Amino acid sequence: MKRSVALLLLAAVSCDGKRAVSPAVSPAAVASTVVVSTTLSPQPSLRWYAGDMHMHVGPPDVGIESTATLADVVRAATAAKLDFVVLTPHIRTEWWASAKRRATFLQQWHTLDEQARADPSITLIAGAEWTTRSGHFTVADVDFERVQQDFLASAHQLGAIVSVNHPFAVPTHIPGYRISESDLSFREWTQKPTTKVSRYLDGVEVHNRPLAFANMFSRPGGKTGEAQAWAAASRLAIAEHRPIFTVGGSDSHNASASAVMWVRAAGNNRAAILDAIRRGATCVGADDPSNSAAASLQISSDEFRHAASIGESIAAPGNASLRWTGNATLYIDGEDTGHFDGSYVHATGGTMHTYRLDDGSTRCGYVYVNL
Repeated sequence: MKRSVALLLLAAVSCDGKRAVSPAVSPAAVASTVVVSTTLSPQPSLRWYAGDMHMHVGPPDVGIESTATLADVVRAATAAKLDFVVLTPHIRTEWWASAKRRATFLQQWHTLDEQARADPSITLIAGAEWTTRSGHFTVADVDFERVQQDFLASAHQLGAIVSVNHPFAVPTHIPGYRISESDLSFREWTQKPTTKVSRYLDGVEVHNRPLAFANMFSRPGGKTGEAQAWAAASRLAIAEHRPIFTVGGSDSHNASASAVMWVRAAGNNRAAILDAIRRGATCVGADDPSNSAAASLQISSDEFRHAASIGESIAAPGNASLRWTGNATLYIDGEDTGHFDGSYVHATGGTMHTYRLDDGSTRCGYVYVNL
């Protein structure tokens, strides 16, 4: 499927790794120091591809876990014009601890992986959702045969992609919405236990379709689960001084498909899609980001005139000059800085920062400064 090319950018800055509050240049000053470019640098080898990072399928899921077969997923995803789907059948801790249940899962998962790789109509990536009482995690790009009992630590060591799903899915008690009675959150962020699973995370699911619906009615803590997830992802990146990718998932158990995320990749194949996810070249939301303000962000610095884009980083010991096409809300270090038209200059203080844009329909991953 052909899609137009757009350039998506964000940035974060840090030289010494220490967190410091740095002053922002006022919008008035920005107007006199930044020239807004409406012509973005062409990237003909990269295009936007629509997909889903979190969709259940049986087998291995069965019965109440998922009513969708792989054929159901393919039909629904093709009808929704998706380019890729990461398949996430559940793996529960009690299953993995049982030699018999584990063997059954592995047999079914290998069959799923073979069928996914053989399907020519859509890029299917067989992963799993590691489902525990402390959180749920998409794990992909790994042979589960090699993953040991300490599941996340082992998968991480083997080079898997690991992202936390619906991290702020706390009970919201919405009448008639049964799932809202359950705590499906990442307890490390919602209950602050002493365990530090976040060190194994490469990414954060910031957009989850069922929770987007739930947040229309209930916002525990005064913010949506998505807003809290974006902020937590930024804090993790800064605290651990490393990039964190952001993704979206339908969390569908019945082959209900729609574009919940986009990746800017060199092609619609397994290797290119996984590379784009790992690089953090991602946006969430249903709209193609090719013409979105959020996807047009570019960041340069006084020392480096080249622009950094989404998932990239740039050194900026002084000012970081941001520019984009159109109006959008700018987030620096997870905080709403304001709504601006096309440009902003941020005094970085030489420390690390994350930057992203939200134009209302499309929200895009981070650009890092001083990473």
